[in-house]
Amino acid sequence: PVEVLSFGEVFIHYPFHKRLILHNTSTLPAKFDIVTDSDAPADSADPSVAIAEVEPDQPQGRVPAASSHVVTLTLYAKRTGSVNRTVYIKIGGHSVPYPITVKARAVGPRVLVEPMAIDWGSVRCLDVVTKTIKLTNDCCIAAPLRVLMKSRTSPWSIEQKVIHLEPQEVYHLSVKLRPNEVQRFTDVLYVIVEEGEDSAINFKCRGTETPIVCDEDLGTIDFGTQYTTQSITKEIVLKNFGRKSRTITWLVNKEAAREKVLKQLAKDGVDLKKAKLPAVPYTIHPTTAVLPSNKGYRFTISACSQVTDLVEDTAECMEYVGGNKKGKAIFQPSLKTTFVAPLLRMSDNNVPFRYVWSKEDGEKAAMMTRPLKITNISPLPITFSLTIPVPFYIRLPEAATLVGIEGASVAEGSVSLDPEASVTVEVDFDPSYKVDRQCAVLKQNISITYKDHPQKDSLEAIGEVVFPNLSFERGELDFGAVLNCTVTEKQVLVTNTSELPCDYTWEFIVTAQEADKLNTISPNMAFDIEPITGTIPAQTTETVCFRFNGVPDRLCEAIARCNVIGGPSYDVKLRGRASELSFRIDKTHLDFGNMQFDNSAERELVIVNKSCVAAFFAVDLRGLKRRVLTVT
Repeated sequence: PVEVLSFGEVFIHYPFHKRLILHNTSTLPAKFDIVTDSDAPADSADPSVAIAEVEPDQPQGRVPAASSHVVTLTLYAKRTGSVNRTVYIKIGGHSVPYPITVKARAVGPRVLVEPMAIDWGSVRCLDVVTKTIKLTNDCCIAAPLRVLMKSRTSPWSIEQKVIHLEPQEVYHLSVKLRPNEVQRFTDVLYVIVEEGEDSAINFKCRGTETPIVCDEDLGTIDFGTQYTTQSITKEIVLKNFGRKSRTITWLVNKEAAREKVLKQLAKDGVDLKKAKLPAVPYTIHPTTAVLPSNKGYRFTISACSQVTDLVEDTAECMEYVGGNKKGKAIFQPSLKTTFVAPLLRMSDNNVPFRYVWSKEDGEKAAMMTRPLKITNISPLPITFSLTIPVPFYIRLPEAATLVGIEGASVAEGSVSLDPEASVTVEVDFDPSYKVDRQCAVLKQNISITYKDHPQKDSLEAIGEVVFPNLSFERGELDFGAVLNCTVTEKQVLVTNTSELPCDYTWEFIVTAQEADKLNTISPNMAFDIEPITGTIPAQTTETVCFRFNGVPDRLCEAIARCNVIGGPSYDVKLRGRASELSFRIDKTHLDFGNMQFDNSAERELVIVNKSCVAAFFAVDLRGLKRRVLTVT
């Protein structure tokens, strides 16, 4: 056997095995006994006795002649440290035992930590940010461990402080950060492994903004709808969760502007009683307060206005930390209140009319009417007038019809309503205003003006008229110049853009000026349209074919009119010219003269087109006996 048997690195509380081979080189069988020093007393001078135990699987046995025998030694470490134990092998017939030194290094659980440092960056005060640390038990034994922060007042916190990791287990430790002051924070997270190697993770961050909070949203402080001249108050509580004392100062923009005007007037010697000062609708009391750490303070905001309107302002809350005279704005709430005066409720958000043409209507469409109920939901009586531009009309009820209605009256074109009283007016719409019979949507406002009050309201009236309408791809067709007596065709896409089917017919329009001309060609002879009549369903497209018949040597122009039943008429301008082909060639012979056989020469041949019709030509070289001529 070997003199030294090394187990290397072993983990405590876990058995490790090594084979020991005994070779019998003699011709006789050999008996062996394995003696360990496990029987040594606990207070032995050898510390390895207390650190680990070594046991053979066969304390004694026989090895046949000229053969080998395997004995397994088991090392079991009880605590960490260096192991240096001696195992003795006694061979029968030998008085001196054979010593074997067993060496090992006993270690505890090995836990890997990742990462070893975290920079949390800038974090708003009181915001909670969570990050995870990966803990891996990189060994074959369980790893009990504890985690804790170095500082008791650390902004970092750990929920799971005692962890038990099974062999090869991975655990993600959650660490939460909640900075409570505007400053730089550093701390250390310790991972303490029982009987193992500890780890330290460095943390750092910077708290920003402010640790002062309010239970209410300070983006906008809305007092809702209130009556004028009445003072309304709201209370807000600011809490200082920071580590330092803070001084809070409130400043309202319009109040600051008023103070500035007062100082200037006093400087100029103006009588303040006669001076016109800007209104201050909002005040905050107290304007200044000190908030110790972890304390709160209640502030009262008052709103009051003499005018009826949506009154808005902006307040600014300044924070001064400790004795620092340089403050910063931490809240800038918008203040708004609707101080009401006249307020009407309409039965509809708008007054819509929709007229769709039908053959029964003929040329004149009937007036359309819709009722509109108006209710006074203001706390005071209201007198108002209604107006609207044509083609809409307003008809107020007759005074006699309101006798039985409490709180409503009509006089001199105005309506008076008590609170919660209602009146119904008639809104008329005349669809025949659209004389061009094009589909359209007309929007006009019903203007509501109040007596003894500058406020003006409006309600939208919508009048939609629907007629059969078409859309043409082109409004002019030019057939250009063609040969006499040839027919040229062009197509135009016609789309029904309405929701009604369009019945149409085509006709040619002859103006009085053209009728007086002599030798005028009838449009019917020069142009054809197919189809000449038909129906296009709603939202579909059809193709109309226009033909020019090539009247010899004439320039023909015409207007084709598409008449839509119930809709408008559409004109398409037509133009075409016909002519015979006439051309001239400037020469009929080309003489290249005497030339060397390897040279080339060029001659020009001019073709002149004397007509208005395009002439296409080609040169036929098939009559040449030799291919010595090219044309470009």
